[in-house]
Amino acid sequence: MFNASDTGNYVNDMNSALCKNVATRRTLKKIDLEFVRELASFVPNSSPVKGTGGDMIEGLWVATEMIKKHCGTKKYKKRIFLMTDGERPSKDDRTVVEEIKKTDIRFNVIAIDFAQELADEDEDESESKETNSQTKNKQLLTKMTQAVNGAMFPATLAMEIYKQFKKREVMARSKFKGNLDVARDLKLGVQIFARTREEPFPTLKKYSKVALEGNEASGSSLTSGVVRIDRQYTEVDDPD
Repeated sequence: MFNASDTGNYVNDMNSALCKNVATRRTLKKIDLEFVRELASFVPNSSPVKGTGGDMIEGLWVATEMIKKHCGTKKYKKRIFLMTDGERPSKDDRTVVEEIKKTDIRFNVIAIDFAQELADEDEDESESKETNSQTKNKQLLTKMTQAVNGAMFPATLAMEIYKQFKKREVMARSKFKGNLDVARDLKLGVQIFARTREEPFPTLKKYSKVALEGNEASGSSLTSGVVRIDRQYTEVDDPD
């Protein structure tokens, strides 16, 4: 977390003059119930920190160094998701971009309350209600994501993408459990649920993994990776 009221991160521990107002709330490990509780109880600063430290570039620097320390020479799928409202002025630093490329980290940005034209094709960029800091940071982040083959999404579009992959859960908790008396010596155990959902069958379509990876690199649609079976029937006497 950058632009924090306190300082506590791996880079600052090595050199107290670097990455001030950047705080690490959790070390790199698998998401568990404790992480969900910490995230739910998180309270942001009531007012932004004034000063020269704690911008998003320093936050990226800390995140990159943490990933390098955690992964080492092991092969991981490394990703950084930067969520920002773009209000904190930031300086351009090519060193961070080169380090992200060198470490093979996928860099994605979720823009909160700015860069909305990336989601709405009909919205004119000149009519957007962005502050000067948001406009400058949008230009900086666009240049950075293009340099590392990353992507930037407005928060509204990111939530729509998230909903497509989110599994809709229904609590398997019954309102009533009891016996249904069919006859004197015949009873059936029944349960009543307030809500249910239809369980769809998984799709039977087959996709080529090689084609999908090629589509991601070229930006093509996923439909071109569908595997189709084409059968041809010929007579034995006339194979042509």
